[in-house]
Amino acid sequence: MRIGVYLENYRAGGLDRVMIDTLNHWPFHEDVFVIYCNDNHQGLPFLRQQLAVTVEWRIYSAPAYMRQSVWSARWRQEGARIFYNVVGCYWHMLFDIPRLRKIFQSDQLQALMVHNGGWPAARTTRSAIIAGYLAGIPKLLMIVHGVMNRYHWANRFQEMTLSRYLRSIPLQVVGVSRAVCKGLDRAGLPLCQPILNGVCRVSIRAEATSLRTELTLSNADYVLGVFGTLEWYRGHQVLLEMLHQLRQSIANPVVLLVGTGTLQERARIQEKIDLLGLGSYVRLLGFRQDVPALMSLCDVVVNPVLTSESFSLVAVEAMSLKIPVIASRVGGLPEVIEDGESGYLVPVGDVSALVDKCLVLYAQPHLRGQMAEAGYRRYRRLFTAPRMATNYQTLCQCLEE
Repeated sequence: MRIGVYLENYRAGGLDRVMIDTLNHWPFHEDVFVIYCNDNHQGLPFLRQQLAVTVEWRIYSAPAYMRQSVWSARWRQEGARIFYNVVGCYWHMLFDIPRLRKIFQSDQLQALMVHNGGWPAARTTRSAIIAGYLAGIPKLLMIVHGVMNRYHWANRFQEMTLSRYLRSIPLQVVGVSRAVCKGLDRAGLPLCQPILNGVCRVSIRAEATSLRTELTLSNADYVLGVFGTLEWYRGHQVLLEMLHQLRQSIANPVVLLVGTGTLQERARIQEKIDLLGLGSYVRLLGFRQDVPALMSLCDVVVNPVLTSESFSLVAVEAMSLKIPVIASRVGGLPEVIEDGESGYLVPVGDVSALVDKCLVLYAQPHLRGQMAEAGYRRYRRLFTAPRMATNYQTLCQCLEE
């Protein structure tokens, strides 16, 4: 079977990891994947390197406003974004749909899996779904990785009209958590089915040993890891406030801060580090391909997200490596972490609660070990990559029937 995988993505991160683990653990090795990816996706080289299955690549140009935002003034960036979201993206659909339909037909696809970062984000993914339907592809899946964004009054009519149309075609919507599905149901989309993300546990012992030397970490350091993009909603400001308080009680806390970000985002975090005098306590590492090895150095992984989190692949990765997690109680995180068992859930933005839980785990190494084992058992039961890939393959098979 020839399966198309379509994505519009700009930051390297969790979506790439999900795609890699899904395709690399696909049960039917004779299937061929055709990947459609925008040319300015930061994670494209990582995808090319890590995919171990037969893949045909189709690289397309990203929407013009995404290119302009790289070099233009902030007011022009915002203006272009608003125009595109309210008017431009729907106008583009008139051209994108016939172009993609022709491409899909020539590729002779039997199934199309469209990855959407968070409805209604990644606007060309909607064009891909409609084009796939018009091209006669028998199996259509839209996989939504993020919680739903609220419709603005200026595009509510357009979005609700589009939702009504999507309900009229044979489309299976998949959410990576029940929290995602709940939001999509409110949007009037076709009934959403949850398939929880999974990760592949890797061996990293030798690599981790060399990294400890590279990062000048001693065995006495209490290492906290934060993994994700450097966008403001990830809660790095809260994390740094927590570290500022934590060092009053602990002599040796160290934070590994890993993730992609723009120069402005990195500068904002560095400014906060300098303001609080945390330079010697933080390793601002940027995008890394050795995330499992870095994570294995941590005593605790922290996810202080401020708005919402659709699933938290980072939490599952930590559990697979037997590391407890402290995270905000929001979105899909309660579906991943059992509070008090495999980690702790704290109120959003609550610096004091983060400090308290970090101190509890610092003072009780045996409790860290118990939570690590509980998290690993939960990972083995619910969040493995083969389980995730089999669920997607089974869904394709059901749609085929």
